[in-house]
Amino acid sequence: MLARWKEKYIGDKKFYMRVLTLAIPLIIQNAITSFVSFLDNIMVGQIGTEQMSGVAIVNQLMFVFNICIFGGVSGAGIFGTQYFGKGDYEGQKYTFRFKLYACGVITGIALLLFGFFDTQLISLYLSENGSVGDVKLALKFGEEYLAIMMVGLLPFALSQSYTNTIRETGQTFVPMIAGIVCVLVILAVVIFVTPKKATASQLQENLNLGSKYLDAGEYDKAEVAFNDALKIDKKSTDATLGLAKVYNGKKQPEKALDMLKKTGENMKNVSTSSVKKDSAAWNSRVNDYQNAFENTKSIFKEQGKTSQVEETEKEEQDT
Repeated sequence: MLARWKEKYIGDKKFYMRVLTLAIPLIIQNAITSFVSFLDNIMVGQIGTEQMSGVAIVNQLMFVFNICIFGGVSGAGIFGTQYFGKGDYEGQKYTFRFKLYACGVITGIALLLFGFFDTQLISLYLSENGSVGDVKLALKFGEEYLAIMMVGLLPFALSQSYTNTIRETGQTFVPMIAGIVCVLVILAVVIFVTPKKATASQLQENLNLGSKYLDAGEYDKAEVAFNDALKIDKKSTDATLGLAKVYNGKKQPEKALDMLKKTGENMKNVSTSSVKKDSAAWNSRVNDYQNAFENTKSIFKEQGKTSQVEETEKEEQDT
């Protein structure tokens, strides 16, 4: 009775083992593909908000492209599996040829759209009222990243044609192993080749952006830009001093004082040779520092916080 029920509702154990043998490598390979995009977002997210926004938007466009390629090869794959099952290898060649044609056409259309309408496509995801930071910068970084990704569209499409055909023959481990090797290579590049800190130009870009927003009175955006600069260099006096000005502008003298303290600590750690090398810039920085102290004291006085005024004066004298 139990054996009959098991045979009717569960089936043969060997069948499940065969299915798992085919399915698990597919699951792992799809997980690897998602993991690569995840790595992209992590690496770029350490640079800045606008860069992260640009990359995330392009990844959405790449996802649509990937789905189109998947549809092109999967449709033909149904016939390819049947031809392989009955030993009709000539028919399987025809399905493989169709996959190459389909992927070529889809890739060609994608290259035309991404090449001529990149700005319009990325702009669909951007809004002045959103949380992507500076919209123009996010658009700029998105266009740059899309141009890089376009180089890999054709190789990706061709690899999917071959991978799908290999899977039709029951060999799912070969594509999985290839995917694992690719991820290991990417991780090796990230760990041993890619610098752990962003370049000086990226730091300066965030500082310039913060100063631009500060001058325009856009304190929230300036705060984001200076914080992005601090992620690159925690000892940046320009970033902490910029944040002090931001908090003064937002009438938050307590936070401004904290940033001025950090600025003072960072200034003490600067070598004499660095100061002599660019004395004009340092004199300007010291003047800004002193003016920020005066502004902080004025705000404390306006708010009737006498003890904080004294604390600010003491900190200024100590520095």
